[in-house]
Amino acid sequence: RLSNLQQNNCLSIENENTVNPTNLGIIGAHFYVSSMSLEMFANSLKQNVKIKGLIEIITSANEFSNLPLRYNEDKYLCQLSRGVPLKLSDNTEFSNPHIKANLLLQGHISRINLPPELQHDCEDVVQIAIRLIYAIVDVLSSFGWLSPVLNAMELTQMITQAQWNKESLLKQIPFFTPDTIQDCKSVGIDTIYDIIDLEEEERIKLLHMSESNLAEVALFCNHYPNIELQFNISNSSEIFAEECVQLQVHLERSEFIGLNVIAHFYPKKREEGWWLVVGNVTQNVINVIKKVHLTTKANIKLDFDSPSLPGEYKYTLYLMSDSYLGTDQEN
Repeated sequence: RLSNLQQNNCLSIENENTVNPTNLGIIGAHFYVSSMSLEMFANSLKQNVKIKGLIEIITSANEFSNLPLRYNEDKYLCQLSRGVPLKLSDNTEFSNPHIKANLLLQGHISRINLPPELQHDCEDVVQIAIRLIYAIVDVLSSFGWLSPVLNAMELTQMITQAQWNKESLLKQIPFFTPDTIQDCKSVGIDTIYDIIDLEEEERIKLLHMSESNLAEVALFCNHYPNIELQFNISNSSEIFAEECVQLQVHLERSEFIGLNVIAHFYPKKREEGWWLVVGNVTQNVINVIKKVHLTTKANIKLDFDSPSLPGEYKYTLYLMSDSYLGTDQEN
């Protein structure tokens, strides 16, 4: 109903005949998110929100209200809560569908084996969560908050690859066990680019894998984005206060195989995407943000207004992935 959308600040009604979508309404229509969830996002998100807070807000969305709860499932969820890293309060009600969504999302990122029915629910939760995070990125961008936007973007990577951001980047590669990762670290290999740079004979000797597993490793490495970023300010010779800053960004991928993400724990195929963000870290402010789909190369123009007061200001240009950890860039 229009009255519900108006109440949730997703549209405005003028003179009983004119209906205009608000920014929240446009975001909801684009990402297919309920007006109740968008209003909750707008009221709950704060400029210092971290990963734990984001997961709590996402899983409180109306989209999870009808998540099924089966007989005695609350007992298993209570047990699951002891194995996830972001602990819940002592008085948590495990028959709450939003608590279930929270635990399943954490269980997915932690790669915890679940019973078949819960695994099916988990796959639904994961796919809905990605869509909700895209909406949250836009809501946070409208508030102009830099730090939580970057956290939300990083959360999409964690959900896609099913690993926490503090874990080894090598965990994204298929068949990389803790022992494999430790073997790599012992010879100074910490990133996926380090694996890519190895000669074939060195890689075979180090990994001790079958030919079929090595082929899966090679497939992942070939898809793992290696992007060169260059930029310049078109009017950099002299910029006045409250003047438009014109930033030209050039992106070029070293090798393009396809946009399909290699993510063995994500339930469905999805294509990679990127965000370009310009922000002031000190002030925790976003100046401009743009979603980018990159094949081989792209030229992107980013415009934003300079501050109202003269002086020296430091800005950071971010290239953020929505699919892989370890590919983000800061300039």
